[in-house]
Amino acid sequence: MARGLSHDEVQLIRSDRDKGYVLLADMEKLLDKFEKKYTVDMEWELLGIVDRVLHIERLSPYQISLALKRFADCSFNHGQKGLALEMYLEAARLNKNLPIKRRIKKLQG
Repeated sequence: MARGLSHDEVQLIRSDRDKGYVLLADMEKLLDKFEKKYTVDMEWELLGIVDRVLHIERLSPYQISLALKRFADCSFNHGQKGLALEMYLEAARLNKNLPIKRRIKKLQG
């Protein structure tokens, strides 16, 4: 058991983390569709997933940042500049090494 956690606490942490990775996989599948065709319903569904994954502890910030960048790229390509900026900023907060600084400056300018 890690750092004095009980077996049940460790299982709960693993369960939450695993749910987060399932959500990220669901997000990737939805982004496959979103890349091809923008719909408000898909945007809202993606935003719901983003909200949930950002609140799961011990989920890889790197993995989340990649999904957010992809969501931002899709939004940008569909002309949703405000949403794109919001997702790029959140992705950059989680991963400073993402190559998105110029895109953020362009959207902010």
